[in-house]
Amino acid sequence: MKKSLAIMLALFAQFTFAQPTVWDGTVDTDWYNASQNSFTITNAEQLAGLAKLVNEGNAFILQSVILGADIMLNDTTNWENWKNEPPANKWIPIGTYTETEDKLFFGFFYGSGYTISGIYIDNSNDYQGLFGHLPGDVIELGVTASYIKGRNNIGGMAGYTNRRGTIRDCYFTGVVIGQDSVGGLVGKNDYSNSGEYSIRNSYFAGVVTGRDHVGGLVGNNNISVWSISSRYIIDSSYSSGVVTGRDNVGGLIGYNDGGNNNNMGNTGSVNKCYFIGTVAGQNDVGGLVGRNYSNVGRSYFAGNVTGQNDVGGLVGRNYSNIRQSYSVGTVSGTDYVGGLVGFSDMSSNIINSYSINAVSGDSYVGGLIGCINGGGLNNCYSAGKVEGVSNVGGLVGGRCTAFSSGGYNYYDIETSGQSHDSIGSPKTTAEMKQSSTFHYGWYFGNIWGINDIINDGYPYLMWSEEQLCIEAGNIYFGNYWITSDGCKTTEQVTCEETEGMAWENGNCTTPIRLPQITDKQISVQIINKGIILGNIPSNSRVEIYNLQGKRVYTGNSGNTQILKISIPANGTYIVRTKDQMFRVAVR
Repeated sequence: MKKSLAIMLALFAQFTFAQPTVWDGTVDTDWYNASQNSFTITNAEQLAGLAKLVNEGNAFILQSVILGADIMLNDTTNWENWKNEPPANKWIPIGTYTETEDKLFFGFFYGSGYTISGIYIDNSNDYQGLFGHLPGDVIELGVTASYIKGRNNIGGMAGYTNRRGTIRDCYFTGVVIGQDSVGGLVGKNDYSNSGEYSIRNSYFAGVVTGRDHVGGLVGNNNISVWSISSRYIIDSSYSSGVVTGRDNVGGLIGYNDGGNNNNMGNTGSVNKCYFIGTVAGQNDVGGLVGRNYSNVGRSYFAGNVTGQNDVGGLVGRNYSNIRQSYSVGTVSGTDYVGGLVGFSDMSSNIINSYSINAVSGDSYVGGLIGCINGGGLNNCYSAGKVEGVSNVGGLVGGRCTAFSSGGYNYYDIETSGQSHDSIGSPKTTAEMKQSSTFHYGWYFGNIWGINDIINDGYPYLMWSEEQLCIEAGNIYFGNYWITSDGCKTTEQVTCEETEGMAWENGNCTTPIRLPQITDKQISVQIINKGIILGNIPSNSRVEIYNLQGKRVYTGNSGNTQILKISIPANGTYIVRTKDQMFRVAVR
């Protein structure tokens, strides 16, 4: 079926805009007055002044610092080459910590949707990032085009966060390099508060490289205090790109020690999170989490995972609960290799989850789990090719100890190439795509969904329907899907598509033309390997997809209403904001 999008932008307007002034290397602290509780900073010199004030002992307790403009610490034109061609200005993190003395920022930093770009750090010190050691709050801040290299506790936004602090609606794009506890957003998150969350609605995009405890979002996530109100320690956040390390390596979190709290129902300390990209390591390597001691709920991985021992599409080595989660892509390793989990311990329960991964290894290789060492497995399936030498299974590679399933689990006998599995029930591909195959306890229409288009016809989790529709090449807008090939809102859409139109709520007698950009057009300028968007509503989320449904960019317009976006390759792309969507050709 021909897939169309509603709005074609024909006019590519030219426009100019003012770039923030690049930091001259000086420090300005004149804006600070101890008698005030709130301060607004608008340039790089004042931001450097904040670092100087904090590092000299001013903790900003109960005080707020508000960003009033975009800040550029270095010219970012050639930032991808800063490893070999360093820029002029080196950044000193806000907040320092040693064994004998710490000087920390306890205040509130409000980014107001603005960005800080061009951070450059290259040394062998610990606690490196925009913030070094952070017990305070950071809200609505973007950090872009930055290069941060240090030793231990290294992160884009903060090297180390602890106590009561939170990071909300923030993002970092760039490169982060270190050794132990290295994360794209936070190196080590040592959370000891009983609040609702520690990191929320935040993301990282780029490259993270380390040795131990390496994650795309957080390298080492350590939760030291639990309460009923501490429901989602990392919530509605994601990372994308390439994550590389040795031990405890994950696309989102390298090492997740959350206290194994079982009082959080169907959610956990990691909730509604995902990673898209490539993860590589040696031991305890996972597409989402390398080694996991805390609940994971409604999360997923899409991409490639490689390692040696305890390698999983979602979690490498698991000691806690996984609910309503999935992984798709490829997983390869040596021993204990699984499409969802490499090694699952007796304290874990895996419920209502699935894997569609090509899985390969030597021993204990399974489509869903490599080795299961007790615990529970309920209402799960796998549907990818599985290859190994010994202890190989379509669903589970083998039992490392006595195990009782306690649930109804299945695997595709045709795609897996495996005919023997002591835990899963083998079904043909056709059977796997029929709801009647599965036990009534699967709750189709509530937890699970199934149709011919979404997820290639295999069962999918209802919470993930919108994302899976996008991946199938459909774009969602308002209350309906633009293409009518099985994705739905309140009703199944079955009407034949008309160019530039969609069918409202499956009513085939009422075609509707999608909204046109009229009052405030977003202007577009085509540049080399990218586009510049103007007239974007303030603080708007902007997403760009290719025509295969893969998201290639996510960002926030801030208050500038202008975004310069790099596009990975020539072609046609879909630009979507909160209330506008259009197609643009990059040549």
